[in-house]
Amino acid sequence: MEPEYLCFGHSHVADDSRDGTTRYINPGALHRAANFTVACLDLATDELEFLEIPAPRSRVSPQKNKHAR
Repeated sequence: MEPEYLCFGHSHVADDSRDGTTRYINPGALHRAANFTVACLDLATDELEFLEIPAPRSRVSPQKNKHAR
């Protein structure tokens, strides 16, 4: 018995492909990637959408004011 869907990651590259009756979905990445993406699959319609997620703001600590009293 072959699965209808197989979701996987590791390559950090969003992908949607089929092999036989199985649909292979790689949602992309939320870390160490040029674009952050997730995949949203509607099981009722078999529609897949890749959504781009804004990059998190870098955590920059405020510099101390050298002239503060």
